[in-house]
Amino acid sequence: MKIYFPILVFAILVLSLSVFAQQSPKPNSNCDNVCIEKIQTIIDNYRKKHNVPGLQVTLSFANQPMQVFGSGSKTIDGKNPIDANSLFEIGSTTKSFSAAIVLQLVKEGKIKLDDTIGKWFGDDYPSWKDNTVNDLLNMTSTTFDYFDNDGGIFEKAYWQNPTHIWTTKELNDFCYQEGPSCTRDNPKIHTPFCAQKPGQGWSYSNTNYILLERIVEKASGESFTELMRRRILEPLQLTSAVYDPKRNPATVKNFTNAYHYDPITNKTEDVSNFSLSAARAAGAIIANTEDLAKWARALFSGKVLAPAEFERMTKVVCMQPGADCQAGETAPALSKVSGYSCGLMRFPGFEVNAPTSNFIWAHTGGSAGHGSIFAYDVKNNFVLAATQNLIGSGNLVSLAREIDLLFFPDEKR
Repeated sequence: MKIYFPILVFAILVLSLSVFAQQSPKPNSNCDNVCIEKIQTIIDNYRKKHNVPGLQVTLSFANQPMQVFGSGSKTIDGKNPIDANSLFEIGSTTKSFSAAIVLQLVKEGKIKLDDTIGKWFGDDYPSWKDNTVNDLLNMTSTTFDYFDNDGGIFEKAYWQNPTHIWTTKELNDFCYQEGPSCTRDNPKIHTPFCAQKPGQGWSYSNTNYILLERIVEKASGESFTELMRRRILEPLQLTSAVYDPKRNPATVKNFTNAYHYDPITNKTEDVSNFSLSAARAAGAIIANTEDLAKWARALFSGKVLAPAEFERMTKVVCMQPGADCQAGETAPALSKVSGYSCGLMRFPGFEVNAPTSNFIWAHTGGSAGHGSIFAYDVKNNFVLAATQNLIGSGNLVSLAREIDLLFFPDEKR
């Protein structure tokens, strides 16, 4: 049984009807009653097509009240309708939050981007010792991804004891013992451009953000849970969001049941109790889509980072070879090659042959039973966040694209 814990795969595998809006749209809203019906139809059709029990979507236009939509139920029996308060595991979209904390500490001089793993961990991980904080943020390190590249070794351990509370050191040690380095020879790797040396290649690795969590705690003297609360969640009034990897997710108020669909066996399993400690800073936040959209708005409006750190947050490297850069190299400012930065991905707009004047900043997330995405359309100053309570079916990127193009259709060029 395949686990889809926080992996950057934009085809993120994602019964009764529930229609609601968190706030009644104002007359000047960019989504009037006719628009609301169209959005609801898109969401309902997606949910039914992919047999997703429950789905939640938030739309945010500039200077307009956010609008929240839901379809289906928190439980597979259809008896608990999704509402605006329903919470989901947001998976790897957590990485952007975590990266922001790292860069705040860089601003304060407690961490340097060129600090190496060797500096922070001594001789613990000799094969990783030359990777820098910058490499970890960008996914240009040589680390082995314990969730995605291990041929199912960690997957088996996790599935056999899903409520085990993993420590960051346990996760890193497990990874190092089974790896330790990314390799082009492993068929499990989604992007075959592994860095053979730090900064020379690109491959998505959850291990990087577990290492960053440990570095942050060493540098600050505080727990990552406390830092997330004090630096991000409370200042931005993300009141639904919970970061507590040691807590059973199912005990969080308003939590939406999580389901894992196995297309091979055609069976669906309730995985609501599966521990998020296996993801931690790489993917353990629980929230609703309104707070996920608020996060994107806050980040891109300068409320989270000082200008220099925000510039670093959005400095992308190429994820694969292209006309203007190789995998792992800094992407030119207007490159159309998909790029990754600090817990963010940048790619051309959703339109066909999108102009370089438009970019989408986004990240997807997947836990054992929830999928998520947030996307910021730069040209149109539009934010979308979506979550679903099933993994193994669906594609939230395609849903985001369909909704975005409803408002901002392809232009004839």
